[in-house]
Amino acid sequence: MIDGTHIRCLRACYDQVRLLDLTVPPERIYLRKLLLDRNLELPAIVVSLPPNSQETFEPATNMEDDIGYPVLVSFLAASNQDLEVDDRLTTDREVVLSKFRFQGIMGVTDMVYFCRPEPFPVIDMSLFQQANLDVGGFILRFISRQTRG
Repeated sequence: MIDGTHIRCLRACYDQVRLLDLTVPPERIYLRKLLLDRNLELPAIVVSLPPNSQETFEPATNMEDDIGYPVLVSFLAASNQDLEVDDRLTTDREVVLSKFRFQGIMGVTDMVYFCRPEPFPVIDMSLFQQANLDVGGFILRFISRQTRG
């Protein structure tokens, strides 16, 4: 079976994040269908499908469209509702963003010509209050130019 564009983007993003010099070790970087998995060892980074996002469709030429495939990159740490600022909440986020921001990505260069970051909460207040977790992230939208029909 041949993988579709979206799953290839998800896997390529995961592979690239694992290669970066981050405060979270590679064995705590996970590829999941959804962000939350109670079996994660924290702190962790999760590359997943964003539950409330959709593909985008923009006309590009008279025969092609730019399709945007969203991938959620989330940063998780136990907080116990600690209000002290922890540098790891923002440092890894900046490193990952700089790797992907408006660039192509290894593993899908044959189908994706750039990646556009999109806003997502830096800290999810409901998870902070209810699950004692610091969770934040961003969406990376991988843009693929595809022929119609």
